[in-house]
Amino acid sequence: MAEKSDFDPIAAWQGFVSQWERQINDMSASLSANETFAGSMNQFAKLSFAARKNVEDHLDRLARSAQLPTQAQISEVLDRLDRIEQKIDALALAVVQTKTAAAPSTAQPRRTRQPPDSAT
Repeated sequence: MAEKSDFDPIAAWQGFVSQWERQINDMSASLSANETFAGSMNQFAKLSFAARKNVEDHLDRLARSAQLPTQAQISEVLDRLDRIEQKIDALALAVVQTKTAAAPSTAQPRRTRQPPDSAT
């Protein structure tokens, strides 16, 4: 039989990941301690927010010029459609109940006819 080796791939992977995390944390700590980096990140966040707002404004203008409905209008239409469907379901149920109430009974008709006299 072959001898077992002492190599543990899981432990090696865990060691690699923890060393990598330590290096990343050290690098990010040194970067965030730098005031110019913090200021540039703050400015980048402001520019990113302004760009996003600008894109949203342009998309809104484009949607209005194409006469597309807004999300609020679509949700209002969907709510109205739900109410209409509920009313249709109620009417269909009322029609079914009316038909079953007006249906003729399945009782046998009365037999009142008498057989002809056979005494001739």
